[in-house]
Amino acid sequence: MSSNNKSFKEAVLALNSLQSNAAQIEAKRQQNKKQSDNLKLMTRSLSQVGVTLDQLNGINIVHITGTKGKGSTAALTESILRQHGYKTGFYSSPHLVEVRERIRLQGSPISQEMFGSYFWKVYDALSAQLEEGEQLPFYFKFLTLMAFKVFVSEGVNAAVIEVGIGGRYDTTNVITQPLVCGITSLGIDHTSLLGNTIEEISWQKAGIMKYMCPTVSVPQPGAALHVLHECAQEVRAPLFEAPPFDARQRISDTLPHLGLSGDVQQKNASLAVQLSRIFMERQADRRKWTTPTHGRCTLPLVSLSSQYMQGLEKCKWPGRFHKTERKGVTYYVDGAHTSDSIGEAFKWFRQQSTREKQRLEAANKETRTILMFNRTGE
Repeated sequence: MSSNNKSFKEAVLALNSLQSNAAQIEAKRQQNKKQSDNLKLMTRSLSQVGVTLDQLNGINIVHITGTKGKGSTAALTESILRQHGYKTGFYSSPHLVEVRERIRLQGSPISQEMFGSYFWKVYDALSAQLEEGEQLPFYFKFLTLMAFKVFVSEGVNAAVIEVGIGGRYDTTNVITQPLVCGITSLGIDHTSLLGNTIEEISWQKAGIMKYMCPTVSVPQPGAALHVLHECAQEVRAPLFEAPPFDARQRISDTLPHLGLSGDVQQKNASLAVQLSRIFMERQADRRKWTTPTHGRCTLPLVSLSSQYMQGLEKCKWPGRFHKTERKGVTYYVDGAHTSDSIGEAFKWFRQQSTREKQRLEAANKETRTILMFNRTGE
């Protein structure tokens, strides 16, 4: 075993020894700890690992929250920006196979060598500054710190950051000056932390909005939209709505063939296109898109250049509306974890498996089809 592999494997073992997100949630519930303390502690931890807020904001951030589709939207946004020539960083959760999938440079998970190197830099820096009775950060917070350290140190100039849970008190919300924020479809999730109503959950998600920073949302239910508008007015954040993706046919005769399967991805793609456009315009001039909005403001369509088209078509996001075949069985895999998401996954599965069956019957072949999805308890 090489020292590099050993370093990575030891890093994963040390990381797994940190308390899990589930345990963290239970600890918060038992201790009735104020969630707002999380961001104060996160700011302190950032400083301990040698990252200032100015450095963090300087990597040019797209911050994305939501209930459904935030991972896909983030992946599409990163792909578009990469096709436009940016050096991209992408932080997401959870991972499918290896933890290093959560921290990506130029669309690819960081190497085992890089993961091990940065893990121990962060681990040692935090360990050396622990106060009496203090513990190392929990799993997700540690990885967030590590991702920010990687992106700053590696000279990223476009970072797409996916919120973990909620938004307002999420570890990633230590970001104070994103270039643009995105909100995907809202619904009921993580009720133990976020609340039991769509209004409460929307308030939590809207917490990523920042002063004079444009926020783009997909169309939302009326109650959720009302909360988003209230929160936007409170912090003076311009709030926009992404237009339907298929309406772009009025601009181009040919829609891109999205690299991500499923009808729902058109909504995510529309949001990703708008986030990318605003990001690039504000990266050139931060004074753009800062005028407060009133009422429902739907953004105009974006004419899709070759870079946009390639970004949408080449995007890959394993485990999300993902089809794979093995030993005569076709698996349809999605990370659905809410009732609405499972419904969308089943709709996609029914459409795709019907087409697959027809194709194989025409070729006198047989196969079995299986839908796999994720369901977490609250």
